[in-house]
Formats: sequence, C-alpha cells, structure tokens
Amino acid sequence: MKFRFLSLTKAELMQLIASFILGFIMGALILNLIVANEIDNLIYKNRELNSKIKNQNEELKKLEESLSSRKWKVVQKIKIVVETEENKHIKQELESKLYEILNSIIGRQMNKIDGTLISNTVDDRVIIIDDTNYQIDLIWLLLQEETIVKVKATNISQN
Repeated sequence: MKFRFLSLTKAELMQLIASFILGFIMGALILNLIVANEIDNLIYKNRELNSKIKNQNEELKKLEESLSSRKWKVVQKIKIVVETEENKHIKQELESKLYEILNSIIGRQMNKIDGTLISNTVDDRVIIIDDTNYQIDLIWLLLQEETIVKVKATNISQN
C-alpha cells in the first residue's frame, strides 16, 4: 500500500487551481456588484458638490467685484493657524471650533470690528474636544480682508 499524504496528480492540481481561479473571479464579481452602487452614489455626490463649488465660486467672484468697487473694506475670509503638539485630527477640530466662534466677523466692515473684543474672545478660552480640555492662547491677530488668527493650544486635562 502506497502512502499518499498531500500528493496530487497533475489533473487534481489543475482542477484545484481552476476551482481557486473560478472562486476568485466569482468573489470579485460579487464584490463588484455590492460596491458598484455605492461607488455610483459617491461619484454622483462628488459631481454635485463640484457643481455647487463652481457656482459658489462664481457668486463669490461677483460679490468680490462688487465689494472692491466700494470704498470700505470687509473681512472676506478667516484663516486660523493652530500651534499644538496634538495630532492632526485634534488640530483640525480646534481650527473648526475657533472658526465657528469667529465666523460672525465675515462680511463686516473692518473699521467697525473691535480687535480687542476678538482678542478677548479667543485668548485664554478653553475648548473641549473628546472630553479633553485645550487652553487657547492668542499669539497674534491680523485684521484685514483675509483675517489671520494664530493661536497656541495646550492640553490642560493632563495637569
């Protein structure tokens, strides 16, 4: 009696390889059917958002042209720069929260904005993200058409 442990004939090996390839193709086909609808929806949403961006950019250009013809200057944009030792996700959340606090000055005349009030609003503020407290210290504030606010964020929950 001959002992055949894990030995295959050429025909059995080819049948095994063909079954594997057929299974791989069937799995890829099923995965494609499952994912194709979601990809189609994402492509649609992407095109829709790109269209909205294009329309809003055109509206923004027209508004900027209208504003440039006037004598007074307004805040058109806010850029927030956060210095922190935390990861990029926490930094992004901090920037978002600070933008929410300051976005009310967009569209306002620069000569009617109180920089001291903005400074007092931002400096020494505590922002909570994921049950962690972050102390915001204002480094500098540049009030112009593109207002720039630079802050330092320190995790005070560790202390």
